[in-house]
Amino acid sequence: MQTRSPRPRTRMRIGAVLAATASALIAWSAISPLGGVDLVVPTGTTTRTVDALDVAFAAVLSGVAGWCVAALLQRRADRPRRTWLATATTVFVLSLTGPLTSGAAASVTGSLVALHAVVAAVVIPQLARTLPAGPVRVGRAAPARS
Repeated sequence: MQTRSPRPRTRMRIGAVLAATASALIAWSAISPLGGVDLVVPTGTTTRTVDALDVAFAAVLSGVAGWCVAALLQRRADRPRRTWLATATTVFVLSLTGPLTSGAAASVTGSLVALHAVVAAVVIPQLARTLPAGPVRVGRAAPARS
């Protein structure tokens, strides 16, 4: 039995999630184990250390959530790419409230902001490339790209 390969748009979206995860893990490695910053964040009365698994999970979750939003915008938005860029950029900026209000040390806060930025810098433009730039008919799927 022969299996079909995913469509180009799907491959690009999978690539965006994988690239964001790999980039975040590389950045985390440079920051924490190699850079010597202990990513310890206060969580109420205790603290939590952000490790590689946390970073990978957050990057995959962000990428898949972005993929879902991009797919929805592809079907529903008049200008999917423009709408995606505005939506994703807004969500990225809002995501920074977590690290900026965590009460962690400045080095930890800066490192967490950098990790958010690394994921956004990969996911936002990569998923944007999978969306039609011009107007599409709302309520109808955009034509498939080859």
